[in-house]
Amino acid sequence: MNFYIRKGEFVLIVGQSGSGKSTLLNMIGLLDRPTRGEVVIDGVRASALSDSQRSEIRRNKIGFIFQSFNLLTDLTVVENVMLPLMMANNSPNGVLKERSAEFLRLVGLEPQMNKLANQLSGGQMQRVAVARALVNRPALILGDEPTGNLDSKSSADVIALMKQLNKELGQTFAVVTHARENFGNVDRVITLKDGTIDMIESFDGHGNARQDG
Repeated sequence: MNFYIRKGEFVLIVGQSGSGKSTLLNMIGLLDRPTRGEVVIDGVRASALSDSQRSEIRRNKIGFIFQSFNLLTDLTVVENVMLPLMMANNSPNGVLKERSAEFLRLVGLEPQMNKLANQLSGGQMQRVAVARALVNRPALILGDEPTGNLDSKSSADVIALMKQLNKELGQTFAVVTHARENFGNVDRVITLKDGTIDMIESFDGHGNARQDG
């Protein structure tokens, strides 16, 4: 079964453990290659790309938010956010730091920018991960259980932040989750079962089912 993600949508990928959610996300993110089928990003067929071209698309068009935060704890908050910028361009560090601070403002963490990452709470660390994923303004943000390691309050805060960024910036999100009910209204829900797409549900802005197409 084919599926698509439109620019500006918030899409959930759900299913039982072992159904293939993370594998699907890794294929969308060009981390894994599908044995069948095709991944197309901005009109570009991934199968036609070399490894270096796939890496370039990951750097410039895709941001990742992981369940385990994946921050470097011996770096400061702002240095963690700067990392994707340092890999993508040769601008002076001062320019990169200012841009990173701008995105930390978006997630409410600019006052903590000079702290070490391991001095933050779990919820704050995930907000840093969101800022890091956004800093290159990628076409797509992929989240693999981004609230899985958080308590209920921090989880709700991070979900609210992602949905706010989706609405205010038009940022596209595709998020794997076991907790569909925590996300409220989204544009599309893709349900996996035994490694295949079992169902695709589309909704309007009020949570009502709408015609997919």
